[in-house]
Amino acid sequence: MTEEILTQYAAGPDGLDDALGGLSEPDLDIALEEGKWTIRQLVHHIVDADTLAKTMIMAALGNSGCRYDQRWYDTRNTFAETLDYANRSVAAAIAVFHANRHHLDQLLRHLPDALDRSVIVMWEKEPEGKELTVSYLVRGQTWHAEHHTEQIREIRRACGF
Repeated sequence: MTEEILTQYAAGPDGLDDALGGLSEPDLDIALEEGKWTIRQLVHHIVDADTLAKTMIMAALGNSGCRYDQRWYDTRNTFAETLDYANRSVAAAIAVFHANRHHLDQLLRHLPDALDRSVIVMWEKEPEGKELTVSYLVRGQTWHAEHHTEQIREIRRACGF
């Protein structure tokens, strides 16, 4: 099971690349309906969430059991507006997604018991902290990226491209 989840995790950026293949810049600004996120916004959301999770995973890998304070992050997705997801190029974000996943894949395969290491994460809903294993975080980010990548594919299907 470990190999399967790591392979699936490492494949996330390629799946996103595939979902974006052949789209023009204007295509990135299409949403399924008014008020829903565009493809561009989904890409930035995928990558930013993955980057946040990478920081937690790195904390767990480097100092298992440590506390990580993420209460600064607003879980209501206000970063989409604050960081202007709607108007930024996705090229740099996609490059970061590839680099982060490649880096962590290498670490997770190299370090003994990597998936069993943990971090105590404090955030809005858990101000005192909740222990999360690296395995849990990797599985969560794998699902998260796949879920939103599928939303991009849904937009493409609905638009016929």
